[in-house]
Amino acid sequence: MKTAFVNINLAFNISRGSGYMVGVMKRAGHTVDYYDTQLTFPQEIVTKVIEGNYDAVMVSSMTIGFSLAEQMAAELKARNPAIKIILGGVHATVLREKTLEQCPWADYACIGEGEDMIVSLLGHIADGSDMSDVPNL
Repeated sequence: MKTAFVNINLAFNISRGSGYMVGVMKRAGHTVDYYDTQLTFPQEIVTKVIEGNYDAVMVSSMTIGFSLAEQMAAELKARNPAIKIILGGVHATVLREKTLEQCPWADYACIGEGEDMIVSLLGHIADGSDMSDVPNL
């Protein structure tokens, strides 16, 4: 699958977790492009994702950046209703019960470690199979 990974980065942190995620997706054969809000303006990321015709976008954020994640997810879904939006990061893990309520534009949320989850989830999205066995979903 063609996937975008967006790191909501408000403090100019180097995110090892994002690197792990992109690495496992690429190793599993997915095409992945990485975007970081410290390196690219959020609106430019949204435009690139829409123009790139991605199948899915994973947005990772801490709670401090979750409002930006929500805004980006809302605009992405409005411009391409078919794109699958996956939320992850500290916010989704800590506030697991509220994450999808806060961001109804998202399709899925990753709770905890995402390396196994994302590979499994993308496979299920691609083949349309049951997702009940996807870890941390």
